Amino acid sequence: MIKMIDGFPSTFGDDYQLNTNEFIRYAATTFPEVEVISRNLDGTLMRYNYEQAYARVGKLANALKRLGVKTGDRVGVMEWNTHRFFELYLAVSGIGAVLLQVNPRISNEDRAYVINHAGATVICVSESMIPFIESIHNDLGKIRQYIILNDEKQNEIRSNLSPIHDYETLLESESSHYDWPMINECSAYSGAYTSGTTGKPKAVYYSHRTICLHTLCLSTLCSINSSDVLIRLCRCFIAMAGGFSFVRH
Repeated sequence: MIKMIDGFPSTFGDDYQLNTNEFIRYAATTFPEVEVISRNLDGTLMRYNYEQAYARVGKLANALKRLGVKTGDRVGVMEWNTHRFFELYLAVSGIGAVLLQVNPRISNEDRAYVINHAGATVICVSESMIPFIESIHNDLGKIRQYIILNDEKQNEIRSNLSPIHDYETLLESESSHYDWPMINECSAYSGAYTSGTTGKPKAVYYSHRTICLHTLCLSTLCSINSSDVLIRLCRCFIAMAGGFSFVRH
């Protein structure tokens, strides 16, 4: 093991932690009118800007805290490339919890293994993927509640999952202001699992520091600037969407 030694202290404020919530805060204040566009389940487009996205992320953070999500909790997300996944990436990690990427393209057995092995307590699932979770929910011993991700607010969701919450309804009742904490940059930001091609799926947990530095490197390597338009093809539930989750910011 490499020995850590302390040298003479610098004067550059190196105790400031690299946190992922700084991405959306910077985008909302510097480029508030820049659009974020995603496609809904019915094929229509959802358009809003960074300022509006930041407000929704704050609402989601408040909703997650009200539901009892604590620092270090793992929150499973099984969703397509939508604005909701974008918001969850920011809000879950922003309150100090860990976003667990749940791959809908692995077997039910492996999916249950991933959720249980990670110790997830909340599952956020696309309305179109509810059957995937219903088929294994009896095997998910630690899940306390389910959040259904849909395009519109719904008064009733037909599912045998319980208890369930409607994503848009949760956000509607919350304040957009959230006092974002400073998180130790070595804390896990997100968890991902291999597809189980050799044995059971294997876990990888990315830190806030890792994703912040990776994002900066990608922006430089690909020469991406504020006038560019980026289309994300890699799925958000696989390998941090190829590392491009925040590079546009």
